[in-house]
Amino acid sequence: QVNGLGDIWFNPSKVAGEGHYWPLTYTTFWIEYLLWGTSSLGSHVVNVLIHAVNSVLVLVILRKFVPRLALMSAVVFAVHPIHVDSVAWAIERKDVLSGLLYLYAAWAYIVCDERDRGGVKVQRFLYVSAVVAFAMALFSKSIVVTLPASLLLYHWWRNGRLALRDLIKTLPFVVVSAVITVGDILYYFAREGAAPTYSIFERTQIISTSFWHYVQKILWPENLIPLYPRRDIDGADVLGWLLFGAAVALVLGLWFLRHKIGRGPLAGLLFFGITLAPNLGIVDYGYMDISYVADRFAYLASIGLIALAVGAVRLLLDRLHESESNVSAPTIAMLCMLLLVFLGFQTWSYTNNYASVEKFFRFIVENNPTARGGAYTNLANQLMRDDKVQEAIVNYEKDLVYSAGSVNIYLPYFNLGVAHEQLDNFEDSEKNYLLSIESNPTYAEAYTNLGNLLVERNRFDEASGYFEQAISLAPNNPIVISNYSRFHELQGDFGQAETILERGIETNSEDAQLQFSFGRFLYNQDRFNEAEGYLQQALALDAEQTAAAEMLATLLLSQGRRDEAQSLVDAGYLEALEPATMVAEMERGNSLLSAGDAAGALDAYESVLDAEPENTSALIQRAVALENLDRPAEALESYRQAYEIDDENVSGVYFYALLSARLEDFQRALELFDEAELLFQEQLVPASTPGQELPTLVDVYVNRPFVLVNLERLDEALADIERALELDPGNELAAHNREQIQGLISQQEG
Repeated sequence: QVNGLGDIWFNPSKVAGEGHYWPLTYTTFWIEYLLWGTSSLGSHVVNVLIHAVNSVLVLVILRKFVPRLALMSAVVFAVHPIHVDSVAWAIERKDVLSGLLYLYAAWAYIVCDERDRGGVKVQRFLYVSAVVAFAMALFSKSIVVTLPASLLLYHWWRNGRLALRDLIKTLPFVVVSAVITVGDILYYFAREGAAPTYSIFERTQIISTSFWHYVQKILWPENLIPLYPRRDIDGADVLGWLLFGAAVALVLGLWFLRHKIGRGPLAGLLFFGITLAPNLGIVDYGYMDISYVADRFAYLASIGLIALAVGAVRLLLDRLHESESNVSAPTIAMLCMLLLVFLGFQTWSYTNNYASVEKFFRFIVENNPTARGGAYTNLANQLMRDDKVQEAIVNYEKDLVYSAGSVNIYLPYFNLGVAHEQLDNFEDSEKNYLLSIESNPTYAEAYTNLGNLLVERNRFDEASGYFEQAISLAPNNPIVISNYSRFHELQGDFGQAETILERGIETNSEDAQLQFSFGRFLYNQDRFNEAEGYLQQALALDAEQTAAAEMLATLLLSQGRRDEAQSLVDAGYLEALEPATMVAEMERGNSLLSAGDAAGALDAYESVLDAEPENTSALIQRAVALENLDRPAEALESYRQAYEIDDENVSGVYFYALLSARLEDFQRALELFDEAELLFQEQLVPASTPGQELPTLVDVYVNRPFVLVNLERLDEALADIERALELDPGNELAAHNREQIQGLISQQEG
């Protein structure tokens, strides 16, 4: 959507699943979608290219500080496996993109600070571009908020002190950082709610253990996983306080040694700690509900520790080279190469876990069995897409266990409801939808799904309340609006159904799902010219709306506009025209049948069956056409074939029963009517729908008595008629049949 870019920047609540205001990151995804659609390959390539540029910038910047360490440090940064999370995971574009802009801003600032480079205009350009790049970095991911502190650290490292000029020069970065970051925080808490809170003692434990976690993973990158277990925090834990003391001792040690070994080691360590600070637990953030650490948080911070480690190794090797052991330069080069090969192999092996959604989340839960944050749910969602519903249920249930106490606990319940509904486990589905609502009474989609489930169970009165609640909670939610309209359509209240969709489109005119829902509604009302416009608009808004494309192709084919239908295939909206062709033939047959041309309808249905011999709808409609042509034996065989393929097609079973009764196979007719009764009670079919041509439960109760009378079961026949009148008091045929049956009972008793 062209104006989707405007929504990204000025209406960020439309960015699904993102609680932060990071519009530049999503702008890059928007551009990529225009270039190559939903292909993930392009996004991965872009991430790798940005990371490569970042590695070059690391080299360029470090050459200004530690030229002997710059190349090795930059290469280690480029191949280090701790960065797989940020580079291989497409959505983590925010890390590499914010990193790119952060590093450029730092480079431009440093070059500008070197007064012997260029004239005033060049310095001014570099300075302004650094500030702008920093602002864009914050719009990519606010973790880069620490750049002003790092720039002050640069001045201290260079001069051994901070001058007033240094503070003034970094002031614009501080202002930009404060404005954008505070805005992002306010937006986050308004959208996502409050983050977990901790005591000062617990927070100290989190900071110290997290700090050393990152040190260990950078210096020895083993057992890396995208989602680490969330540690139990105890403010009195001795180990945590020892780790805190060790971190303080390390900083103090480097401070007191700065005159002997230089300020570089302390600067590297402080850069590492400062850049990590936003995600160490100093301030609350939502991810702490899932885990206290994540490799991606160390993307930029790792530069400081990598340079420090490379410096330490270089110093050791230099000492060995100068000592009696006389380690040669080629040996040193070989050791460096082996280190890079080791890191590269680790990175390559780890990256394989990002090959697919299922593999990614299986890797997480296998290595972190108590994973929070929806890892099991995300795995289950993919299993659902792969029709592995039973396995998906197992994983949703695990998420319930390990996410206990989470604010998002309502989602596993909701997903369990969906999965059980797909398996026709209606009681379990209803139970889980209710638990989802109990866990989050404001989750409108749970009310909607429960309403749909109750409609399927023919519990329209109960469903109505849930739909009303859903629309009151989310009056502008396209899913809620579409289902609420569909509910009224199923009840035969077409005017209200249309009004709901019209109001929805007034406020969501560029929502593809709503456009499709309105197009489908109009199509079902045989208002094809109006439907065409909405279906086309749905495709214009979302090229992935396959259902809209199929319905539009069917509409065009039914009007003889095959070339226009074929253009939908040529444009990539559909893979092939055949499915729509079959639907169009069915529609043509139905139209001919309604017009009284049973022979023409029969030809249309036969053409569908030539291509799809097991199309139950075509078999049933062929039988109806044959009945109209007074060929009952052939019609009965067609009904039988449809029944053999799908014995739960309620209309097929009903018409099969009706014809069997007409042909005086009363016992078989009774069996089929009994099956039809159960199906009407269980399936999405109203008990009584005035004005509809499709059979209803009332029709069973009106017509089954004919069979029961012939089987001399008059009391049961009368009971059926009474049920029919209870459901539809104005049914004249039922009233007439009641009089007839009562007369037969009187004769029998007389």
